[in-house]
Amino acid sequence: THPVDLISWHCRFGHAGIHRILDMHRSKLVAGLDIMTKDFDGHKCVPCLHGKGTCRPFDAVVAHKTEVLERVHT
Repeated sequence: THPVDLISWHCRFGHAGIHRILDMHRSKLVAGLDIMTKDFDGHKCVPCLHGKGTCRPFDAVVAHKTEVLERVHT
């Protein structure tokens, strides 16, 4: 096998934590886990960022309009 960069291993292992992958590499727990470069600084993994994001709650009070054409979206 040929070495693969750490970002690719991160994706292959289902976006596992970098320290977890490096521990597996150091302990030789996975056969063929050859890391070409251990540089992960500054990399932003978009799926991981989406997974860690939160949604703002909806407003609890909803003001319903009572007249026809009181609210018009343009």
